[in-house]
Amino acid sequence: MTNSTIPTVVLSPFFCEGNEEGKKKARKMLSQGCSEYGVFQVVNHGVPLGLLSRAMDTSKTFFAYPAEEKHKISPDPVALFPAGYNYSRDKLKEDFFMCSPTTTYNVFPSDPPEFRNVMEELFANFSNLGQLVEGILNDCLGLPPNFLKNYNHDRDADLLAVFKYLPATKVGDLGNAPHRDASSITLLFQDEVGGLEFQKNGEWLPVTPTEGAIVVNVGDVIQVLTNNKIMSATHRVVSPKGRTRLSLAYNYNLGGNTWVEPLSQFTQESGPKYRRYLQKEYVALRLKQKAHPPSRNEDRISIDYYAISAQDFGCSSLALENDERVQVLTNKKIMSGIHRVVSPKGRNRLSFVYSYNLEGNTWVEPLSQFTQGTGPKYRGYLQKDYVALRLKQKAHPPSRNEDRITVDYYAISALE
Repeated sequence: MTNSTIPTVVLSPFFCEGNEEGKKKARKMLSQGCSEYGVFQVVNHGVPLGLLSRAMDTSKTFFAYPAEEKHKISPDPVALFPAGYNYSRDKLKEDFFMCSPTTTYNVFPSDPPEFRNVMEELFANFSNLGQLVEGILNDCLGLPPNFLKNYNHDRDADLLAVFKYLPATKVGDLGNAPHRDASSITLLFQDEVGGLEFQKNGEWLPVTPTEGAIVVNVGDVIQVLTNNKIMSATHRVVSPKGRTRLSLAYNYNLGGNTWVEPLSQFTQESGPKYRRYLQKEYVALRLKQKAHPPSRNEDRISIDYYAISAQDFGCSSLALENDERVQVLTNKKIMSGIHRVVSPKGRNRLSFVYSYNLEGNTWVEPLSQFTQGTGPKYRGYLQKDYVALRLKQKAHPPSRNEDRITVDYYAISALE
C-alpha cells in the first residue's frame, strides 16, 4: 500500500486582516486536495486543541462504562435518527451521535458530568470551521460570493459523532465499510492510532494522523453541484490490530428540504450528470439501508443512484401490482387495489398482464382539486425514481414484508 500525504491547508491567514499571500496559498492547497483526492487536512483551524483533547478524554471515559450504563441513552428503535449510544452488530464499533443542540433529538449521559457541555461546545466550533472551509471552497470554485453559504444555511441538519473502533479480531476487519458521505463536507479528528483510508485510482491510501490536524473530505452534495468536477471521497476505516481507535466526526450537512442538482456553470460542456433530488429523500434512503443493510456492498445506495445514464432518455416501465399513481393523483379518493394470487392446488395457472404505465420522467403528485379539504397526502416524486426503488428491491427483497417499499414511502405524515 502506498503511503500518500494529503495536502495540508493552513487556515491561520483567515483569522486576521491582510496576509493575502497566505490566503492564496491556502486556497491553492484546498483546491488541490479537492480535485486530486477529495480529501485534505487543515491546521491552525481555530478549533481549540484543548477542547479536542477534552472531547476525546470524556468520550473515552463514557465508552469505558458498563454496557447497561451506556444503553440507558440508546435511541428508540423507531426514532427518526439514532441520536445517543449505538453498538454495531458486528461488534467492531460503538458510537455516540448528536444532532444540532437546537433540535429535540439529543440524549446525553449524566456521567461524565461534563460530557454534554463539551460536546455542545465542540459542535459549535466544528460548525464555525465548516462555514470557513465552505467559504474558501466557494472561492476556489469561482462561485458568486456567499453562494454556498446562502444555499446551505441550515445548520440544524448537521451531526456530530464519536466513534470507538474495537481491536480487529482478524486481518482485514473493517470498522467502517467503504462509503461516501451524503454531506457537503465532513470534518474528522482522529487519534494517533490511524486506520482511516481513502481510495484514489482504485488504490487504498492511509491518512496518517497528524497532531492537531482535522481531516476534511468532500461529500456527495459537492460532487453533484460541481457535476463531478470535485468527487466525493470514498473512504473506509480498517480496524486497528490490538488497539482501540477513537475519532470525532462532524457532518456539515445540507438542509433536508433543499433540492440538489448540478449547477449550470458546470454543465455547459457535458450536460448534467445527475438528476435533481431532494436531500432528505436521499438521506432517508441511506438511513433505511443502514437499518437493513444489503448483503453485498455493491448494492449499497450511493449518489450514483441519481446518476443520469443513456437509459434515462428512454421510457421506464414496470408491471406494478397496484395502480398507485391514480391513488396519488386523486389524493386517496381512489385507492390502489391490493391483490394477490393463491397458487391453485394440483393445477398450473396462466395469465396475461398489461401494465398501462406512466412515462418515467413524469412528475407525480396529488392534483389540486383533490387537496382542498385535507391538503396533499403525498410528496411529489419522479415516476422513474419510484420504479427504480421497486426494481432494486425486487432484485434484493427485504426479509420482512412490511419493509417493502410502496407508494406509502412518499406519504406525508403528521411529523412533516
